[in-house]
Amino acid sequence: MCLAFAVWLAYQLFNLPPVFEKMRIFAIYNSGGFFDNHREYFKIITHDMGYTLFNLVFIAGTLMFGFSRLKTEDEYITKVRLESLVWAVYANFIVIFIANVAIYGEAFGDLVLLNLYTVPVLLIARFNYALFRLKKNSGYDK
Repeated sequence: MCLAFAVWLAYQLFNLPPVFEKMRIFAIYNSGGFFDNHREYFKIITHDMGYTLFNLVFIAGTLMFGFSRLKTEDEYITKVRLESLVWAVYANFIVIFIANVAIYGEAFGDLVLLNLYTVPVLLIARFNYALFRLKKNSGYDK
């Protein structure tokens, strides 16, 4: 997760040449959009794979970080992790609901795309905050 962010930040700050700009990749489905009549199935296309690879590394990293076992994991820690996951999913749906009634056009599409990251990021943040509060309030140091 940190590696994906560091690579993305380096490309943005230092204007590095795009390494994955013109990669040939096998696509099951390709079009300009959902309502576009130009559709291609099972073809080799040329595509900018930078964001795709960033998404894959980010998702894999946050899943490993968010669901990896702690050094000392018990049932209560598992319960806190599950409650954090439920809280993150609720927050994700609240953002989508508010966006549906308040944001329109391409900004809505951008927000929905960015909202893909909210569940794992909020899970990690809420879980670590809950663990911090647990250790601070009860002296829980297992």
